[in-house]
Amino acid sequence: MDVFEDKIEIEVIPDISLLGIQEKEENKFALLILENLVDKIEFKEKSVLLIKNKG
Repeated sequence: MDVFEDKIEIEVIPDISLLGIQEKEENKFALLILENLVDKIEFKEKSVLLIKNKG
């Protein structure tokens, strides 16, 4: 059985750190929703990668 992935990478505005995004209370709810919509969230240096498995 093959597993395929859809990946969406979202770039972060340069003056905003990812750590700051993860710590803000209003963003915790948004991240919780995203975690239920995708299979994996990867925080990179300047972007967030959303991964959804297909199949």
